[in-house]
Amino acid sequence: MGEKEIMREKDTVIKEWLSDKGRFADLFNGVVFGGEQMIAPEDLEIIQGESNLWVPDKKGSGRAVQRYRDITMRWKGRMSFIVLASENQTKVHYAAPVRNMLYDSLSYTEQIERIWKEHLRKKDKATEAEYLSHFLKSDWIYPVVTLIFYYGEELWDGSLDLYGLFPDSMNDPGGEKIKKYIPNYRINLVDLYRIDNLECFHGDLQMIFGMVKYKEDRKRFLEYVQRHRNFFQKIEPETYRAICVLLNSPVKLDLREEQGDGKEKMDMCKALEELYQDGVEKGTERVNSLIKILGALGRVADIIRAAEDQEYQKQLFAEFGL
Repeated sequence: MGEKEIMREKDTVIKEWLSDKGRFADLFNGVVFGGEQMIAPEDLEIIQGESNLWVPDKKGSGRAVQRYRDITMRWKGRMSFIVLASENQTKVHYAAPVRNMLYDSLSYTEQIERIWKEHLRKKDKATEAEYLSHFLKSDWIYPVVTLIFYYGEELWDGSLDLYGLFPDSMNDPGGEKIKKYIPNYRINLVDLYRIDNLECFHGDLQMIFGMVKYKEDRKRFLEYVQRHRNFFQKIEPETYRAICVLLNSPVKLDLREEQGDGKEKMDMCKALEELYQDGVEKGTERVNSLIKILGALGRVADIIRAAEDQEYQKQLFAEFGL
């Protein structure tokens, strides 16, 4: 299986895991509301993430634009309907502010198109300005909130806003004046490996987010699993698959039927030790490959530095695609 296929498989597993309404609500409650239980799973409705939109121009023509979001749900909560979306990333996306800005803009465009089609169907009256706008003065659209769920191990070193993509000259006095007329767009990054406020999350999100913190420390990792034994003894298949992805281990399912609720669950306590070892062995192979490459290039100093500096080691992994 090639790298692209592996990445696609990982993304599919994480998407399946976070598409559960309970986990999706927990993610947004933890990030947006600081752990306050504002969003109830039963108030969420899954909506289509793929859309083909026709964006008109001033000449009356236009072009088709395709948009695909990983997970999109509509929330009917205290603030009427709000569209919530999650984009899953295992690699840093250096143009993320522009990409997400486009996705959000297309979500608003889609709403306006839908509203206008309804007006046409009902043959509602519209002023000339409203007709040109395809939007009545009394119309309104739902806000859109997008999170980037980043589960890559490397530090996210991309810009978190649109301004960060501009050249340094935009920080000069003249550039600062121009930026006053350019709305900044900022991404909402959820960096899995650097989450500190675990108490803001509940259920298996809190358990899994806590688990990955100890990924590099076998002793603390296994202690964590044993400390939360009641949770890891009864785990659902999609959560197990997500753990395999996050531990960089192959998926090995050995399910058993749980008495009572009829749902498939499994005891992860022993399996996690095996999964951890798989990840360690794969990591060792990765380091050995890096040493071979650096040795062949005569970069002995880099080998020594990588052995002492883990962040530099990760940079070299990225440099050579390991």
